[in-house]
Amino acid sequence: MRLNFNKAAVVTLASFVLHGCAMLGGDNSNSSNLLAADWESMNCDEITSKFATYKSTVETSQNFNSLIGLVSAEAATTSRETAKVAMDTYDQAKAVAEPVMAAKGCDYSSL
Repeated sequence: MRLNFNKAAVVTLASFVLHGCAMLGGDNSNSSNLLAADWESMNCDEITSKFATYKSTVETSQNFNSLIGLVSAEAATTSRETAKVAMDTYDQAKAVAEPVMAAKGCDYSSL
């Protein structure tokens, strides 16, 4: 038995769910905070922790892709696109933070 869902509603709901999972980490580690972080004021552990938390949140949200794909292919596509934007944000912030970490003598190989 196939349930009939309003496609737009399902896609919107899936996008909000994924966006919420990817961007609203428990420590408020959303993308704008990651890009706007004051890396110079943080110690090595704080920087590493911020990246680890953000990456873990994004990876967890990516696990929802397969579940969302069961609902709709369009929702799965939206989910993958949102996850890609989140990882692009991670990569941009990493490019800014690595030189700061190097200057502080931090090990940034785990980023």
